[in-house]
Amino acid sequence: MYNSPRYEVADIFRLYAGEYLKQRIVPASHRKVINALMQCRTAALGGHIDKCDNPACNHIRISYNSCRNRHCPKCNSFKRIKWLLSRKEELLPVKYFHVVFTLPAFLEEYSLKYPEKLYNLLFKSAWDTLNCFGHDPKNLGAQTGMIAVLHTWGQTLYPHTHLHCIVPGGGITKAGYWKNAKIKSIKSKRKKDFIFPVKALSPMFRGKFRSGLKEFIDKGDVIINEPCKSFNNKIYKHKWVVNSHQPMEGPDKVIDYLGKYVNRIAISNHRIISIENGKVTFSYTNYNTGKKGQVMQLDAIEFIHRFLLHVLPKGFFKIRHYGILSNRNKANVIKNLRNEFGVKVIPQDNAKHLSFKELFQLTTGRHPDLCPKCKKGLYKCIIEFPPIRGDPSYYFEFIVKKYA
Repeated sequence: MYNSPRYEVADIFRLYAGEYLKQRIVPASHRKVINALMQCRTAALGGHIDKCDNPACNHIRISYNSCRNRHCPKCNSFKRIKWLLSRKEELLPVKYFHVVFTLPAFLEEYSLKYPEKLYNLLFKSAWDTLNCFGHDPKNLGAQTGMIAVLHTWGQTLYPHTHLHCIVPGGGITKAGYWKNAKIKSIKSKRKKDFIFPVKALSPMFRGKFRSGLKEFIDKGDVIINEPCKSFNNKIYKHKWVVNSHQPMEGPDKVIDYLGKYVNRIAISNHRIISIENGKVTFSYTNYNTGKKGQVMQLDAIEFIHRFLLHVLPKGFFKIRHYGILSNRNKANVIKNLRNEFGVKVIPQDNAKHLSFKELFQLTTGRHPDLCPKCKKGLYKCIIEFPPIRGDPSYYFEFIVKKYA
C-alpha cells in the first residue's frame, strides 16, 4: 500500500526558495523548476471536483492538476511505468547486462558548466566503446544494442555523472542472425560474468571521451581552467570507472532492474526526514560502505542549490537507445528476432497509447475512480476549475454546497 511522504521537496521550495532567489543569480530554467514544483497539485494549476455516483454516498473529492515537470518527485511514476511497459514489448529471451560508465570527479565542474556538450559526449563515448567491442570478432563479432539512462547525482546530491546501460548478451551478425556473446568470467570469491572484458573497457572509454573533449577544447566550445598538459595528465592519472553487473535473465527481471533507474530524480520525497530551523534532514545510502539509512543534514539553501544542479538542459533526452535497440532499427529487428527465437510477436507501442486510468487499472488491479469511502460508487467529474490565485476555500465551499 502506498504511504504518502510526510515532507516534500516542494515544501522546502515554498519555505526557502524566496531566500535562495535573493542570495543567488538563478537561470530561467531553474526558476521554472522551482515554480513548477511549488505549484504542483495545488489550486494554482487548477483541477477538477468529482462526486461519487452512489446515491447513498455522494462523497466529493477535489483533485489538483500536476505540473508534469520531469524534475518533480510527484510526476514521474506514470511516465516510468509507461516506459517500462513499452520496453517489455521489446525484450528478447537472452541475458542482459548492466554496465555503468562514470566520469571522474575532476570533470564535474565542466559538466555543470557545459552540461549539454559533456552529457552528449558521455553517451557517445559509452556507445562507441561498447559498439567497438561488439564488432570485434574476439569478443562478439556482431551488432549489439544499448539502452542508456543518465544520472547526474550521488546519494548526497553532489554531482556524480554516470550512465546506467542495459546491454543484451549478444547481437546480430551480418547475415542477420542472432549470436550470443562469449561471456567473460573473473575468478573471485563470487564468480562474476561480464559481456566484455571490464578492464579493457575503461581505457577505451577514457580515450574516446578524451578525443571528443579535445575537439571541444580546440574549437573553444569548452574552456579549461589550467594548462592543457596539466589537464591531460589528470585525464590519464584519474581512474575511469566502468562497472559491469551480473547478467539478468528474463524480461521480468530486466524490467524490475530498469525500474530502479529510469525517470528518477536526484532525491525522492520519501527520503526527506525533517524540515525545521532552516535545515533539511534526509536519508541516503553510503555505497562505499554498503550502509543504508545513513542520515545527512544540510542547510535548506544548500539543499536547494544541490537539487538544482541536476536540472537538465531544455529538450535534453536522458534516456537513449542505440544499435539494434535504437528507434530506427528495433521495429523490424525485434520482430525478426522474436520469430527466430520462436517467441510470440507483441504489437509495438501498446503501452504508449494507454491513458492514466487504463495504466492505473492495469498495474494496480483496481479502478482509479473507485470511491474509497463507500467502495461501491465511482467518481464522476462535476466541474473543472481553472488556476486559482490566493485562498480557494471560498470557491470550493460554494461548489460543494451547490452539488452536495
